[in-house]
Amino acid sequence: MTQHMTIAVLGATGMVGGRVVTEASQRRHRVLALSRKPSSEDPGVTPVAVDVNAGLPP
Repeated sequence: MTQHMTIAVLGATGMVGGRVVTEASQRRHRVLALSRKPSSEDPGVTPVAVDVNAGLPP
């Protein structure tokens, strides 16, 4: 029996993050792909936009 996880990858569009997202998706895990400019055509990957400066005072 294989258990699937939900994995959050910060920096999902970078070189290493992209490889982690691909590998996790191929293993049929659900992936939250966190990045500044998220995008994904993979139905198992949920792109999420993040901004570390959001909410900080000017």
